Amino acid sequence: MIHKKLPIGVSDFKEIITRSYYFVDKSLLIKEVVDGAKVLLYPRPRRFGKTLNLSMLKYFYDNSADNASLFDDLLISKDPEVMAYQGKFPVIFLTFKDIKSNNLAHCMDSLFDLIAKLFQEHYHILKNDFMGDFDINFYNRILSKTGSLSDYENSLKYLSEYLYKYHKVNPVILIDEYDMPIQSAYINNYYEDLIIFIRNLLSGCLKDNVYLEKAVLTGILRVAKESIFSGLNNLKVCSMISKFSADKFGFTEEEVAQFLTAFDLAEKLPKVKEWYDGYNYSGIEIYNPWSILNYISEQEIRPYWVNTSGNELIKTLLLKASDLVKQDMEILVNEGCVKKQVEDNIVYADIDQNDDSLWNFLLMSGYLRYDNFVQEEEVWYADLKIPNREVKYLFESEVIKKWFSNMRGSLR
Repeated sequence: MIHKKLPIGVSDFKEIITRSYYFVDKSLLIKEVVDGAKVLLYPRPRRFGKTLNLSMLKYFYDNSADNASLFDDLLISKDPEVMAYQGKFPVIFLTFKDIKSNNLAHCMDSLFDLIAKLFQEHYHILKNDFMGDFDINFYNRILSKTGSLSDYENSLKYLSEYLYKYHKVNPVILIDEYDMPIQSAYINNYYEDLIIFIRNLLSGCLKDNVYLEKAVLTGILRVAKESIFSGLNNLKVCSMISKFSADKFGFTEEEVAQFLTAFDLAEKLPKVKEWYDGYNYSGIEIYNPWSILNYISEQEIRPYWVNTSGNELIKTLLLKASDLVKQDMEILVNEGCVKKQVEDNIVYADIDQNDDSLWNFLLMSGYLRYDNFVQEEEVWYADLKIPNREVKYLFESEVIKKWFSNMRGSLR
């Protein structure tokens, strides 16, 4: 059997389709976006397909090129009502996934660079009669990185207006990994300074923006109580505890079985399930897609996802955890479960101060799964457990051992 190429590290939808990489068809996400709320936020763990899905949405909506053929053989092509939206809108696409800075100045400079490049992509709109002196000067300040902080805070809002006036149709805004700079700021102690800029940037283009057709954001967490989305009453949060789009990020068991069969590995499903399954998205069993891709490539069972970058914050938080958290973690490692309050609002400032926030951070970041989601006196609870052998490996090798090592060191 001739196998298709594996898209490891490839997150551009067009490249995957045109170069015949193996593609797990998640195109019905497009229908849920088209029919869904005006602003959608998809929090999912890292490497669960967020960037690829957002890239797919970009090529679907974008009116700057003919991309219709990319969808010919996909499930969404069978829905003519949705396909009528294909290629009809200007798109503002930003990814914050590489904004990882150890100080505020470098972070802001990287964000300004990103926004300037975005304006450069749409440079053609400058040469139009609707652009007055104010607009031209504003545009050039963004391009030359001589704008004020306020200019950059308003940049996406103004760009959406300019695109509407040029195309006579409202643009679609797609922002990938919106919370990556926020997490970096939290780790490097400039969180309070950055959060104000991110809040103003996003609220400007998403809240009461008459020039917005649709917006989709992805991230690991829903950052709450810092007023990033304050007053945004058209926002729908589609987290792992939401039924909306539950099967559109990560692989279902049926998709994994088909994937393994395509690479002559069907008999390996039980072992693969033990190591990489275990995520519960509103009752749907989800496998870790990064680990599945790498397992099929290497054909060797080992921890792939937990050995990628991104675990540093988790390890740091758990090594500083309270004695109660350590006791509960030992229950989890011994294949038990612990009942905890569950919500998808994460307050970074509370993660290392409040045990409930830490448990929710671990859950939403993909290090735990939930079952028996029930409401008790207006508070939601669930049984938390370790999802699979891969994550258990991380806790046993990187956390539990260091706890005991630190205990021995303190007794000397």
